[in-house]
Amino acid sequence: FISNNELLNPAANRHALKLHAPDWTAAGLGYNQYSESAVISDNSFEGGDGVDWIVTIWPEDNSSDQRLRNIIFERNVIRTGGDPDAQVAAISGADNSVMRNNIADGTGGLRYFTGVSIMKRGLEPAQENSSAYNNTIYCADDVRELTGVTVGNGSQNTFVHNNLLYAPNKINASILVRDWGTN
Repeated sequence: FISNNELLNPAANRHALKLHAPDWTAAGLGYNQYSESAVISDNSFEGGDGVDWIVTIWPEDNSSDQRLRNIIFERNVIRTGGDPDAQVAAISGADNSVMRNNIADGTGGLRYFTGVSIMKRGLEPAQENSSAYNNTIYCADDVRELTGVTVGNGSQNTFVHNNLLYAPNKINASILVRDWGTN
C-alpha cells in the first residue's frame, strides 16, 4: 500500500511517484516477475519544474520489458505544481489496473494536458483489462487541448466510464476519451 502521503516537487525529469517492475527477460530474481497487487490511494501528488509526467506506473524507459498487473490507483489528487512542462497527471501501463475516483488538476501545465493515460511504453505487451472511471480532470487555464482519458494503441478490453472533464475558461478542444485501443 502507498497511501495518505504528500509526494511533492520532484527534481526535473523525475516523477512524484514511479512504479515499475524488474526486467522480464533478465536473469536473476526478477526473471519473468511482475510488480503486482499494489494499492495507491488517498495521496496528494504534485509536479515540479521540468516534470512532464507526474505519476507513472509503467516501465522505466521505452526499451525495457517490465510488466505490472493488478494495480489500483484511487482517491488521489494530482496537481501540476504550476509547471508549464506538465503533460499528463497519471499514466498506467499495467494489466488489470484500475484508475478511479481521482482528481487531476492541469492548471499551470502544458497547454495540451491529459488527466489519465492507459498505454504501453516499453517492450511489454499492450495492456489488457484496465479501467478508468469516476475521475475528474480540471484545468483553470486557457488551454489549447484538454484530454480526460487516453487509451493507447493495442490496449485491449479497456473500460472508460463516468469521467468528468471541466475547463471553465477558453478552450480550443476538449476530448473526454482519446481511444486508440481495441475494446
